[in-house]
Amino acid sequence: MNKIILFLTYAYPNREKFFKILDMLDKNNVYGVEIGIPSRNPYLDGEIIKKATEKVYINGFNEDEFISDIKRIYNRYNFKKYLMGYDTEIKEYRIKKISKYYDGIIVVDSLNNIKQIPLVKPNEKVNIEKIKNGNPDFIYLISGEGKTGSFQKTPNQYLENLRTIKEHLDIPCFIGFGITTKSDVENIISSGADGAIIGSKFVSLVDDLGKVREYIIELKGSK
Repeated sequence: MNKIILFLTYAYPNREKFFKILDMLDKNNVYGVEIGIPSRNPYLDGEIIKKATEKVYINGFNEDEFISDIKRIYNRYNFKKYLMGYDTEIKEYRIKKISKYYDGIIVVDSLNNIKQIPLVKPNEKVNIEKIKNGNPDFIYLISGEGKTGSFQKTPNQYLENLRTIKEHLDIPCFIGFGITTKSDVENIISSGADGAIIGSKFVSLVDDLGKVREYIIELKGSK
Protein backbone atom coordinates (compact mmCIF):
# COMPACT_ATOMS: atom_id res chain seq x y z
CA MET A 1 0.00 0.00 0.00
CA ASN A 2 1.19 3.52 -0.76
CA LYS A 3 1.76 5.84 2.19
CA ILE A 4 -1.78 6.76 3.15
CA ILE A 5 -2.94 8.69 6.20
CA LEU A 6 -6.59 8.16 7.09
CA PHE A 7 -8.54 10.76 9.08
CA LEU A 8 -10.90 9.58 11.80
CA THR A 9 -12.81 11.81 14.21
CA TYR A 10 -12.07 10.74 17.79
CA ALA A 11 -14.72 8.38 19.27
CA TYR A 12 -16.82 8.40 16.08
CA PRO A 13 -19.27 6.80 15.43
CA ASN A 14 -18.79 5.68 19.03
CA ARG A 15 -15.78 4.86 21.16
CA GLU A 16 -16.09 1.08 20.74
CA LYS A 17 -16.22 1.22 16.93
CA PHE A 18 -13.48 3.84 16.89
CA PHE A 19 -11.05 1.40 18.49
CA LYS A 20 -12.21 -1.50 16.31
CA ILE A 21 -11.37 0.61 13.26
CA LEU A 22 -7.95 1.48 14.67
CA ASP A 23 -7.34 -2.24 15.26
CA MET A 24 -8.26 -2.89 11.63
CA LEU A 25 -6.00 -0.14 10.31
CA ASP A 26 -3.06 -1.33 12.37
CA LYS A 27 -3.56 -4.92 11.25
CA ASN A 28 -3.51 -3.76 7.62
CA ASN A 29 -0.31 -1.72 8.09
CA VAL A 30 -1.74 1.67 7.21
CA TYR A 31 1.00 4.31 7.26
CA GLY A 32 -0.72 6.79 9.56
CA VAL A 33 -3.93 7.86 11.27
CA GLU A 34 -4.99 11.46 11.76
CA ILE A 35 -7.27 11.73 14.78
CA GLY A 36 -9.69 14.64 14.73
CA ILE A 37 -9.96 16.50 18.04
CA PRO A 38 -13.68 17.27 18.59
CA SER A 39 -14.50 20.98 18.20
CA ARG A 40 -17.64 22.86 19.19
CA ASN A 41 -17.17 25.12 16.17
CA PRO A 42 -15.59 23.20 13.26
CA TYR A 43 -16.17 26.13 10.91
CA LEU A 44 -13.53 25.12 8.37
CA ASP A 45 -14.84 21.58 7.94
CA GLY A 46 -17.42 20.22 5.52
CA GLU A 47 -20.73 18.63 6.50
CA ILE A 48 -19.47 15.05 6.90
CA ILE A 49 -16.86 15.92 9.51
CA LYS A 50 -19.11 18.50 11.18
CA LYS A 51 -21.83 15.87 11.68
CA ALA A 52 -19.29 13.37 13.00
CA THR A 53 -18.11 15.89 15.57
CA GLU A 54 -21.67 16.71 16.60
CA LYS A 55 -22.34 13.02 17.24
CA VAL A 56 -19.27 12.73 19.46
CA TYR A 57 -20.63 15.48 21.70
CA ILE A 58 -24.13 13.95 21.67
CA ASN A 59 -22.63 10.61 22.75
CA GLY A 60 -20.95 12.38 25.69
CA PHE A 61 -17.42 13.57 24.96
CA ASN A 62 -15.15 13.34 28.00
CA GLU A 63 -11.90 15.31 28.01
CA ASP A 64 -10.09 13.09 30.52
CA GLU A 65 -11.07 9.97 28.59
CA PHE A 66 -9.85 11.59 25.36
CA ILE A 67 -6.40 12.34 26.83
CA SER A 68 -6.19 8.81 28.24
CA ASP A 69 -7.14 7.34 24.86
CA ILE A 70 -4.48 9.35 23.00
CA LYS A 71 -1.86 7.84 25.31
CA ARG A 72 -3.39 4.39 24.82
CA ILE A 73 -3.29 4.78 21.03
CA TYR A 74 0.35 5.83 21.11
CA ASN A 75 1.37 2.78 23.12
CA ARG A 76 -0.87 0.25 21.36
CA TYR A 77 -0.47 0.81 17.61
CA ASN A 78 2.36 0.78 15.09
CA PHE A 79 1.02 3.35 12.61
CA LYS A 80 2.05 7.00 12.76
CA LYS A 81 -0.18 9.02 15.09
CA TYR A 82 -1.25 12.54 14.19
CA LEU A 83 -3.77 14.87 15.80
CA MET A 84 -5.79 17.50 13.96
CA GLY A 85 -7.90 20.25 15.44
CA TYR A 86 -8.60 23.87 16.22
CA ASP A 87 -6.53 26.12 18.45
CA THR A 88 -9.36 26.63 20.98
CA GLU A 89 -9.63 22.94 21.89
CA ILE A 90 -5.88 22.37 21.67
CA LYS A 91 -5.41 24.99 24.38
CA GLU A 92 -8.45 23.90 26.40
CA TYR A 93 -7.41 20.23 26.49
CA ARG A 94 -3.73 21.14 27.07
CA ILE A 95 -2.63 19.06 24.10
CA LYS A 96 0.92 20.44 24.22
CA LYS A 97 1.46 18.66 27.54
CA ILE A 98 1.02 15.26 25.88
CA SER A 99 3.18 15.98 22.82
CA LYS A 100 5.28 12.86 23.40
CA TYR A 101 2.19 10.78 22.61
CA TYR A 102 1.81 11.84 18.98
CA ASP A 103 4.08 12.21 15.95
CA GLY A 104 2.67 15.51 14.76
CA ILE A 105 -0.27 17.88 15.09
CA ILE A 106 -2.18 19.74 12.38
CA VAL A 107 -3.73 22.96 13.65
CA VAL A 108 -6.08 24.48 11.10
CA ASP A 109 -6.22 28.01 12.52
CA SER A 110 -2.91 28.79 14.28
CA LEU A 111 0.85 28.30 14.14
CA ASN A 112 3.76 27.60 16.47
CA ASN A 113 2.55 24.47 18.24
CA ILE A 114 4.90 21.69 19.32
CA LYS A 115 5.41 19.14 16.51
CA GLN A 116 3.14 21.17 14.23
CA ILE A 117 2.67 19.89 10.69
CA PRO A 118 2.69 22.80 8.23
CA LEU A 119 -0.51 23.23 6.24
CA VAL A 120 0.29 24.70 2.83
CA LYS A 121 -2.67 26.13 0.93
CA PRO A 122 -2.89 26.29 -2.87
CA ASN A 123 -1.14 29.28 -4.41
CA GLU A 124 0.36 30.18 -1.03
CA LYS A 125 4.02 31.23 -1.05
CA VAL A 126 5.98 28.50 0.70
CA ASN A 127 8.16 29.66 3.61
CA ILE A 128 11.03 27.22 3.10
CA GLU A 129 13.14 28.42 6.02
CA LYS A 130 10.28 28.31 8.51
CA ILE A 131 9.34 24.78 7.48
CA LYS A 132 12.97 23.67 7.63
CA ASN A 133 13.46 25.12 11.10
CA GLY A 134 10.32 23.39 12.36
CA ASN A 135 11.60 20.00 11.17
CA PRO A 136 8.08 18.53 10.81
CA ASP A 137 7.29 14.86 10.33
CA PHE A 138 5.72 15.77 6.97
CA ILE A 139 4.23 18.70 5.06
CA TYR A 140 0.48 18.77 4.42
CA LEU A 141 -0.30 20.23 1.00
CA ILE A 142 -3.96 21.12 0.45
CA SER A 143 -4.89 20.06 -3.08
CA GLY A 144 -7.29 22.92 -3.86
CA GLU A 145 -9.44 25.71 -2.46
CA GLY A 146 -12.53 24.51 -0.59
CA LYS A 147 -13.79 22.82 2.56
CA THR A 148 -13.27 19.18 3.44
CA GLY A 149 -15.54 16.86 1.50
CA SER A 150 -16.50 19.49 -1.07
CA PHE A 151 -14.59 18.20 -4.12
CA GLN A 152 -15.92 16.12 -6.99
CA LYS A 153 -12.36 15.21 -8.01
CA THR A 154 -8.88 15.87 -6.70
CA PRO A 155 -7.67 19.38 -7.62
CA ASN A 156 -4.09 19.87 -8.83
CA GLN A 157 -3.49 23.36 -7.45
CA TYR A 158 -0.83 21.93 -5.13
CA LEU A 159 1.63 21.06 -7.91
CA GLU A 160 3.65 24.27 -7.95
CA ASN A 161 4.16 24.21 -4.19
CA LEU A 162 5.08 20.54 -4.34
CA ARG A 163 7.79 21.28 -6.91
CA THR A 164 9.14 24.17 -4.81
CA ILE A 165 9.31 22.09 -1.64
CA LYS A 166 10.93 19.12 -3.35
CA GLU A 167 13.56 21.42 -4.82
CA HIS A 168 14.59 22.82 -1.43
CA LEU A 169 13.64 20.35 1.29
CA ASP A 170 14.00 16.67 2.06
CA ILE A 171 10.72 16.41 4.00
CA PRO A 172 7.85 14.11 2.93
CA CYS A 173 4.86 15.84 1.29
CA PHE A 174 1.36 14.45 1.68
CA ILE A 175 -1.61 15.73 -0.31
CA GLY A 176 -5.05 16.05 1.25
CA PHE A 177 -8.58 17.20 0.24
CA GLY A 178 -10.54 15.58 -2.58
CA ILE A 179 -8.88 12.16 -2.41
CA THR A 180 -11.27 9.22 -2.27
CA THR A 181 -10.14 6.31 -4.45
CA LYS A 182 -7.18 4.07 -5.11
CA SER A 183 -6.81 5.85 -8.46
CA ASP A 184 -6.69 9.24 -6.75
CA VAL A 185 -3.90 8.01 -4.49
CA GLU A 186 -1.91 6.65 -7.42
CA ASN A 187 -2.27 9.94 -9.30
CA ILE A 188 -1.03 11.83 -6.24
CA ILE A 189 2.03 9.59 -5.98
CA SER A 190 2.66 9.92 -9.72
CA SER A 191 2.72 13.70 -9.34
CA GLY A 192 5.76 13.40 -7.05
CA ALA A 193 4.08 13.44 -3.62
CA ASP A 194 5.12 11.00 -0.91
CA GLY A 195 1.62 10.09 0.20
CA ALA A 196 -2.07 10.94 0.39
CA ILE A 197 -4.49 11.90 3.16
CA ILE A 198 -8.08 10.66 3.01
CA GLY A 199 -10.60 12.36 5.32
CA SER A 200 -14.27 12.88 4.54
CA LYS A 201 -14.58 9.76 2.39
CA PHE A 202 -13.27 7.57 5.17
CA VAL A 203 -15.38 9.24 7.85
CA SER A 204 -18.48 8.65 5.69
CA LEU A 205 -17.87 4.88 5.87
CA VAL A 206 -16.97 4.25 9.50
CA ASP A 207 -20.47 3.54 10.79
CA ASP A 208 -20.30 0.27 8.83
CA LEU A 209 -17.25 -1.85 9.70
CA GLY A 210 -17.85 -4.03 6.63
CA LYS A 211 -17.53 -1.01 4.35
CA VAL A 212 -14.39 0.08 6.20
CA ARG A 213 -12.85 -3.34 5.63
CA GLU A 214 -13.73 -3.31 1.92
CA TYR A 215 -12.31 0.18 1.51
CA ILE A 216 -9.01 -0.75 3.15
CA ILE A 217 -8.74 -3.78 0.88
CA GLU A 218 -9.33 -1.51 -2.13
CA LEU A 219 -6.64 0.91 -1.00
CA LYS A 220 -4.20 -1.94 -0.31
CA GLY A 221 -4.36 -2.67 -4.02
CA SER A 222 -2.52 0.62 -4.51
CA LYS A 223 1.10 -0.31 -5.10
